[in-house]
Amino acid sequence: MVRNFPLSGNSHRTRCARYYSVHPKNMYPDPIPTDVLLESLDAVLPFICAVCNASLTAGRLPTSQKTAVITPVLKKPNLDSDDPKNFRPISNLTFISKVIERIVAEQLKFHLHQSYKMPTLQSAYRAGHSTETALIKVISDIIDAMDCHKITLLSLLVMSAAFDTVDHEILLRRLEVSYGVRGQVLDWFTSFLTDRTQAVTLANCVSSRVRLICGLWCATRLSFRATAVRFVLE
Repeated sequence: MVRNFPLSGNSHRTRCARYYSVHPKNMYPDPIPTDVLLESLDAVLPFICAVCNASLTAGRLPTSQKTAVITPVLKKPNLDSDDPKNFRPISNLTFISKVIERIVAEQLKFHLHQSYKMPTLQSAYRAGHSTETALIKVISDIIDAMDCHKITLLSLLVMSAAFDTVDHEILLRRLEVSYGVRGQVLDWFTSFLTDRTQAVTLANCVSSRVRLICGLWCATRLSFRATAVRFVLE
């Protein structure tokens, strides 16, 4: 039986304050510099919490929080700047959207653990896990197989730009059918994925906005970003 996933709209003052202290950098889409907000955090924080709670309660993310501004940055200083492949897109989202995503991410991870839906061997985007733990698991299995005089074959699947090709409809369907995300909670995830836009900034110029029809942007904090690829593949 698939358990339903409740999305709490309780006060998140502590989470907002903690996120400010950990991520004090400026974000281009925000109209107010982060350092100015930090100086008046006590006065602004209740309103930020109200916005976050309103989003969770209404089951929707405001359109103003769905725009990403992308800054292309050279992967290495000595690379050819005329080749677009040498650039890494750095996405900037509004602070409010990141706080809301962080709140939802914590509840989503808790739901996956409580429902025993979190893969035991997933190392990405999990506390206490990393590429090191993944390699240790693989090496340990190979050594165990060698001790048992078994032949080991290792097959590696490389998915280029996997996050950029996630189908939103398939993802939402998987969340509903297999992971108990329904009703108002599913409405929030649908709103989160729908009508998102992005623009590119370069040399003090900003391009026109383009609507995203698939994929999960690299700036998001939502924990299903990595797990979403597995959701869709299943």
